[in-house]
Amino acid sequence: MTKQELLSRISIDPKVCFGKPCIKGHRIWVSL
Repeated sequence: MTKQELLSRISIDPKVCFGKPCIKGHRIWVSL
């Protein structure tokens, strides 16, 4: 997978996960 493909799966939405980055369609946070 390319970096762009991975980034396209990350969602930042204030209504989901308190606005923290998470995987689209899930409530799994992305930790850096």
